[in-house]
Amino acid sequence: MIAAALVLGCEDEKPYTPFGVASAAPSALPSASAIVAEASDAGKFAPKRAVVAPRAASSWKLGGRARDAPEKRVFERGVLADFDGDGGEDALVWTVPAADAPPLTPRGELWFYPKTGEPRRALPMPSFIPSAPGCDLTTSLTQTGPKTATVDVAARCKTPALAGSATRALAIVAPHESSPLVVGLRIVDPPPGETVTWNVESTDRDEDGRDDVFVTATLAAGDARATAPLSWFDRATGAARDATEPALALAKRASVENVRSRKPKSGTTVAAQVGAVRRLYSTLCGESDAARVTTWDGQTIECGDLTKTVARLLGAEVGAALSLGQTAEAFAALDRSAWYAQPVDEKSVAALEKKVLSTVTTRSVGPPVLPNVTVQRRTGPRFSPLAFEANGDLLVVSRSGLTRTKAGGSSTEPVSSDAAVRAWSLFFTSPSGATWKGVNFPCHRPGVLLLVENADGSPADPIETSILSPRPCPTRPPATPLPAALGWTDEGLDAIVAGSSLAPSSRGSAKPGTPRSPDGRLTIRSNRRGLLVTGGAKPELWRGDTIPDPLGLGDCVVANGALAAACVDGTRVLWLEPE
Repeated sequence: MIAAALVLGCEDEKPYTPFGVASAAPSALPSASAIVAEASDAGKFAPKRAVVAPRAASSWKLGGRARDAPEKRVFERGVLADFDGDGGEDALVWTVPAADAPPLTPRGELWFYPKTGEPRRALPMPSFIPSAPGCDLTTSLTQTGPKTATVDVAARCKTPALAGSATRALAIVAPHESSPLVVGLRIVDPPPGETVTWNVESTDRDEDGRDDVFVTATLAAGDARATAPLSWFDRATGAARDATEPALALAKRASVENVRSRKPKSGTTVAAQVGAVRRLYSTLCGESDAARVTTWDGQTIECGDLTKTVARLLGAEVGAALSLGQTAEAFAALDRSAWYAQPVDEKSVAALEKKVLSTVTTRSVGPPVLPNVTVQRRTGPRFSPLAFEANGDLLVVSRSGLTRTKAGGSSTEPVSSDAAVRAWSLFFTSPSGATWKGVNFPCHRPGVLLLVENADGSPADPIETSILSPRPCPTRPPATPLPAALGWTDEGLDAIVAGSSLAPSSRGSAKPGTPRSPDGRLTIRSNRRGLLVTGGAKPELWRGDTIPDPLGLGDCVVANGALAAACVDGTRVLWLEPE
């Protein structure tokens, strides 16, 4: 048994980014992973790339034999091989319109010239490829198996395509067959920050005389990568997909990351690698509602039950956070346990929660004190209207002006207008005047977006975070802790979103209205299980039956030494002290 490998792309290797296809598969088929293991020990088929034809060639002597192009068409490139097994060389060529061709002539067609017999069209120009003015077409053609070849057609247009529109076609053809297309893929351009490459093998792996198709998709996001195979066996009735993939490969990778998460040295990269696996799931699997690859007829790939995989990925993410001492990130990962592919089962979540809780000191919080002061209702991200002073008093930007609540929360008085303390702006505005306005959970971009408004009120480009958006695409925003503003750094906006710090290593004294203590040592944030205070000798989780749902609390601040905290519930100010 032999195998052939080819990384598809244009002849000058432009950085394209593709995806996968689907069809039904009988369960008796061997898994793609087993095929790879077997093929690795076999002799490999050497891919043969097409040669470029002379410019505007309507006649081309390819392999010592002159061939004439179809009417009103010219040759662009071609490859010679014995595709039909009769011992003679056939030609497979890509043709384009001649200079005098009518305006609506197809921009590309694949033609088969057998050694004997008349030439015939093997593949028309894919109808879903953009062909409007301003769209440049790039094509590559490679023999990827003894009887098969792969043609890769991509359009690059000056006007961006609509989200979810395919701009690339990948077709594996057996040109000697009456129905040449074996497997065809529609590909949507990747989002910024991601690349996806395809490795194609099209050889007879089950020894039935027909070339089969094995495709490996590799997604890269920064330094993180994830790989999963797709496999089809060519049958007389059509291509049958191995239904065990890519689910099996995703599960194996999740197990690897689980092991790596246990050691700090390897754990530093686990979160990014888990993210790459989730991104690949989103790209390949129709269940994500955001798949960027479909079959030739527009059908998505169904990846099936991923119950164990999503649990292992969550376990890896939580385990790595704990091994690195990032307790807040472990809690945030638990809060997002239902975000990706399908909810993690309750038993797995409970086991992980127990593990995380063992790393914190749990403190009971008594009934909250309600100072005689109210604040403006929150309408979006902002600096908190609350700020502790070093002596434990609480400043509040209230509806009536700046007030001070004495330590203990029992008495509140206005702050004199001539005092050294001044009210601070609640608008989270950058030095350039841009204001953070909201959080968005997109379908066609991988990361959660921060919506920003320019100083003149016009929308600015959103800021994409490393927090992956839920998949399947949410019909409404998921329940998450309210975002908390920290400031603007040299790298950009710094905040806590969905429980995660956008710049977890940032430090410094807290300015009024941030969730840090006045001395900058402690940070408070909410999660489903309570209020988490980090930065001390050991993380503390504050819980109490008499305080409202932590996800409904916002604008939380903490006093030096974790002696008290304060949050906003609607318009009410809550003073909280651990017992």
